[in-house]
Amino acid sequence: MKRPLFAAAFWCMLSISIPLNCDAVSSCERVLQDMGERYGGLPGLSVEYRREVITGASSAAGGRTIEDIAEGRLYFKPPHFIKLLQLEPVEEHLITDGRNVWWYIPDKGKVERYPSSFFGKQLELLSEILQGFPEGSKSFECSAAPHEPGTILTLKPDPPWKEVEHITIHVDPLHKIQRISIRNHLGSTTRFVFGEVEIMQSFDEEFFKFSPPEGVRIEDQGHH
Repeated sequence: MKRPLFAAAFWCMLSISIPLNCDAVSSCERVLQDMGERYGGLPGLSVEYRREVITGASSAAGGRTIEDIAEGRLYFKPPHFIKLLQLEPVEEHLITDGRNVWWYIPDKGKVERYPSSFFGKQLELLSEILQGFPEGSKSFECSAAPHEPGTILTLKPDPPWKEVEHITIHVDPLHKIQRISIRNHLGSTTRFVFGEVEIMQSFDEEFFKFSPPEGVRIEDQGHH
């Protein structure tokens, strides 16, 4: 997981700036409401993911070249406990308890520690998505379009964010999240494809805490 993509992962992830019509807005709100009912009350979840990155150059050329593929499992406990366990192509761990973010790379024998504020809206966005957007489209310009099978939601932060240009979310006919694409202002897109969600009734008390193994060096990043 390369450093620029670490931030994009929080996330954690194709709209154009045009006025939205009432039908598009209401349709989007209906889907978000259904997502909130599906995900908002869950005590926790676990899901396999595949992360794919399309660079700005690839996107501009109109191609679908996929780069920097990674696979693993994501764990989430509301409101802000997140663990990403990347298994391929190399093992990496991302863990946050809402205060610190730990990025552990076993093969390098090191862990980088960041304050959660270092990632700003990115952590907030991932949490919102995994809870089915509990506040609806309050912070976004939102539109919906049919896509067989299911619907594509396009959410553009309002007011704009410096980290994210817009987010697209593919949901199936039952409004289960299948794919999230996050596009930044440089034209690169990070896409997460999700497997079937497993509901987690509880997690061990230490599950979202990180204790560096013996001999692992800690590198503090983003602290002032």
